[in-house]
Amino acid sequence: MIIKRVLNHNAVISVTHQGLDVLLMGKGIAFKKRIGDRINSDAIEKSFVLKNSDNMNRFTELFITVPEEVVACSEQIINLGKIELGKNLDEILYINLTD
Repeated sequence: MIIKRVLNHNAVISVTHQGLDVLLMGKGIAFKKRIGDRINSDAIEKSFVLKNSDNMNRFTELFITVPEEVVACSEQIINLGKIELGKNLDEILYINLTD
């Protein structure tokens, strides 16, 4: 995948083959990387495809301003909810809970 935007050393926005924006996270995934560089698939630890561009913009801004620990905590809570409820949860929950 090609980098569309670098958020920090551990997160980038890329584009899928279907043209959807995807948030890719991984330790040092964007270290010394720039827009247009390729991402090594081995470096991807988590990915979020947000189909709604408004949600992607809001999530991107949150990710830039909120500490990574808060984002990770929110993700853990959501993952526990998915397991407990036995179903996928709406992508907006990542934004609302992190905010």
